[in-house]
Amino acid sequence: MTPLEESGAIYAFSPTTSTWRKIIPSSSDQSVPQARSYHCSTATSDSVIVHAGCGNADVGRLNDLWSFNISTRVWTKLADAPGDPRGGSAIAFNQGTNRLWRFGGFNGKTEVGGVIDYIELGKNGLQDAKWQSIEFGDAQAPARGDGTTLTKSTLPGARSVTGLHVLADGRLITFFGEGKPSPTGGHDAAGNFWGDVWIFDGKKGSWTEVDQQGETPGERGWFSSDVFGKGAIVWGGINSDNDRIPDGWVLNIDQ
Repeated sequence: MTPLEESGAIYAFSPTTSTWRKIIPSSSDQSVPQARSYHCSTATSDSVIVHAGCGNADVGRLNDLWSFNISTRVWTKLADAPGDPRGGSAIAFNQGTNRLWRFGGFNGKTEVGGVIDYIELGKNGLQDAKWQSIEFGDAQAPARGDGTTLTKSTLPGARSVTGLHVLADGRLITFFGEGKPSPTGGHDAAGNFWGDVWIFDGKKGSWTEVDQQGETPGERGWFSSDVFGKGAIVWGGINSDNDRIPDGWVLNIDQ
C-alpha cells in the first residue's frame, strides 16, 4: 500500500485524442504534495485541488490541502483542514460561492461525521483562506441494524468513500459510502455501507433526505460519481460482501 511518488506530477486525459499527458511542476524546487493514496480531489476553473489521504508508513493519514494551477504548473499549499487526519473524504467546489466543501472520511478507527467543513478559496486569496465548520449531529456512525445494514437517521450518518457534488442550484448532494469500517480494521475488507441520498442547503445549514423512488443502486462505497443534469450519476463501487459492482445509475432530483 506504499503510495506512488511522482514529485507532484499529475496526468491529463484528452477524450478527443484518447491520449494521456503528464503535467510536471514548473520547477523542481517548489513544494509539492507528498505521495498519497485514498485522497480526494476536485477542480476550480483553473486549478486541481487535492486533499488528505494516506501517506507512507512514516507519515500516516493527512489533513492537508493543495492547489495546482494548470497554467503556471505551480502547487500552492493551503490551510490544513480541521479535525482528524483522514482518508476517503469527499470534496466539492462551488464556483458561484468560491467555497470548497468537505464531508466525511475515515480516521483510522471510525468514519467521521456530524460536521461539514468549508473554505472560501476566492475570498482573500488562496493562502489567506480559513476553514469553517458546520456541526449538525452525532459525530459517530449509528449502530448496525441487522448486522449487514445501517440504521436510519434523521441526518446523514458518518461515512467515508462517499459522493459529494454541487447541484446546479448551489446545493450539495451526498450519497452512499461506508458507514462502519471492516471488522478486521481499516481497508482490509469491505465494511457496512449506506444506501441513502441527502441534500445540504449551505445557506440554511440544513439537510434533507431524498426519497428514492423505484429501483435503487443499493448500498455501496468506493464508486465514481458526478453531477448529471438536475441530479447525479454513479458508476460501480463495492458492496458489503466486498463484491465489485459493475453497474451505473442516474438519479434525477425534483426537490
